[in-house]
Amino acid sequence: MDEVHPDGPAIIKLISGVENFFLTNNKTAENLFLTLLPPTYNWSNGDYEGLTHIYCGANYRGLGESERALTHSLLAKEMIDPFGHFATYYTMSLYILGELYLENGNLDSAERYFLMGAEQSVGNPNSTPRFRILNGLSNVYLKNFNFSKCKELLNKAISLADTDTQKSRALHDLARFHFMQEDYDSALQHCSAGLALRTASNMRGPAISSQLLIGEILLKQKMTNRAKGIVKSALQTATSMQIPVKSQAAFLLLSKIYEAEGDWQQSLRYFKLHSELSKSISNTEKNKIFTQKTAIESFHNELKQSISYAQRIQQAILPSVNQIDPLFSESFILYKPKAIVSGDFYWWETIGDLFMFAVADCTGHGVPGAMVSVVCNNALNRAVREFELTSPNQILDKVRQLIIETFSGNENEVNDGMDISLCVVNKSTYVANFSGAYSSLYLFKKNLKTPTIEDLLECKGDKMPVGKSASKAKFTTSTIRLNPGDTIILSTDGYPDQFGGKEGKKLKSKPFKRLLAENVSLPLTKLRDDLETHFNAWKGQNEQVDDVCILGLRL
Repeated sequence: MDEVHPDGPAIIKLISGVENFFLTNNKTAENLFLTLLPPTYNWSNGDYEGLTHIYCGANYRGLGESERALTHSLLAKEMIDPFGHFATYYTMSLYILGELYLENGNLDSAERYFLMGAEQSVGNPNSTPRFRILNGLSNVYLKNFNFSKCKELLNKAISLADTDTQKSRALHDLARFHFMQEDYDSALQHCSAGLALRTASNMRGPAISSQLLIGEILLKQKMTNRAKGIVKSALQTATSMQIPVKSQAAFLLLSKIYEAEGDWQQSLRYFKLHSELSKSISNTEKNKIFTQKTAIESFHNELKQSISYAQRIQQAILPSVNQIDPLFSESFILYKPKAIVSGDFYWWETIGDLFMFAVADCTGHGVPGAMVSVVCNNALNRAVREFELTSPNQILDKVRQLIIETFSGNENEVNDGMDISLCVVNKSTYVANFSGAYSSLYLFKKNLKTPTIEDLLECKGDKMPVGKSASKAKFTTSTIRLNPGDTIILSTDGYPDQFGGKEGKKLKSKPFKRLLAENVSLPLTKLRDDLETHFNAWKGQNEQVDDVCILGLRL
């Protein structure tokens, strides 16, 4: 017998709230949505709570309550997994955020969220979020008077419209586009067609927007009688539906219509009604939303600046490609952090006839991984420069000791460390010694015209990390004799661990090694480009799961 879904009754209530929202019964929808939020209800799945927040955001936007709409939409964005089953709703949260900033005149923030949504919606079989995002972005460019870009995006959106809701939205935006260009006949034609669709589908809230735009168009065409009739109809609906922001717009438009007719008494009357309603909702809401917006954006800017500075620090400790020993005729580095900063790093040092080089993968990624990488990089430098070690196994033993000492300095003990592949080549004898921690060295011998995976020589490292672990064993060393033309490749596990392809699975180690073999006869700069192209194609729309670092050297 199938198990009962733990959120079954709440999901039914959520669906009921959504139906009321789309039937434009905003107040009923609000009451239903609010009963589904903590502490009233605790969802077993964060995505479901995120859905409730996104509908709250859309509902409050329709009611003109910008502050609440913004709060719920930001929560939805944080709760919904952008790569999970509800990815479409994550994109819709970006759309609502873009619309909120657009309505409040912050075009830069609106554009940023719409562009994020446009990127997120690529490849999504559900065209609705992409349609909405393109429409929103077109309105940003319309308000910036970039008519060519606006029309381009509108055409893309129209090509995606496949429901009456989407078609009516496309017609409404086309009408506003023509209105801004003072082509009032075309604007009226498109807006009337959109209104007909909205009326037929009982979309009462969107129909008010169509009626108000038609009122603006008719006013421009000096058909004030018709304009009054349709705007008063819009006002009646907005009042009955308790949508003050649309009532406010109707009052202001009626004031302008009566002014155009020379009826100053009625014009003043409606302007006063507009002003009174503005005092009760608009000013308070706008002040709150801009205060909140400023605080949020200030926090994000400071965070971004801090991470960017951390990136500069990390880049400063990475060696320059120009410092690679002239022993090697060709080289490449493929370095793709998952975030701005990375837990992976590459390292090399020359001591006399010895050239030492390594690729390391520290615990974590992003800022935590980057902090660990600074500790591990420093430990490598100390092992070689201060303790004058040259054997790779002895270097790793000393680095392990230094890392454990660093992270065991007080009661807040940290068990972080790194996986690493470390090679030391004697330039006089062409003998290489290799030691690794959960990492391998890949070697392809010279003069392989059509190499295969069977031609790859793999030296495997020890199955323990450089850091605190259950094993107390010392690291071992493998010795390899090299010849001019041989190619050595070191890599962290970020590349083979990437999810992607048609089935969204890991690339895995064997296909990665086959990819190296099939391309290793190329110039190494070309090999690097091909590896990056293949990685991006494999990843597709999936999130990069880990930092990627690959170092290739040819004698």
